[in-house]
Amino acid sequence: MRLLSLLVLAAVIVFACGAQPQVSWTVEFDTQHYRIQARLPREKADELGNFMELVFKVYSALMNIKEAPTNKFPLQIYSDNKDYLTVGKAPPGSGAYYLPSEKRLVGFYDPKSMYSFFANE
Repeated sequence: MRLLSLLVLAAVIVFACGAQPQVSWTVEFDTQHYRIQARLPREKADELGNFMELVFKVYSALMNIKEAPTNKFPLQIYSDNKDYLTVGKAPPGSGAYYLPSEKRLVGFYDPKSMYSFFANE
């Protein structure tokens, strides 16, 4: 079972590190710390953008970060799980993922689960 888990994790990492698919974004805007691209109405993207600003504030306080980064963090939000998997080419079984090479956070809109997925990444 442990070997299977490691193989799945390796596959997810390899898959997530691939090239970013060409995507048509419905809205693109900036918050104080994030560059948001979303495939959903602005009001819904604002929900997650506001939440991520709160996450940034809490994590910065916990980690004693005194100076904000100079670049905004890319945040990409797909309209739902199906859009995230088919258009976004996301790893199956994930709710969100972080791509360290691009410092990009990617996930999908779901009012019940998105907050824990995005805060975890």
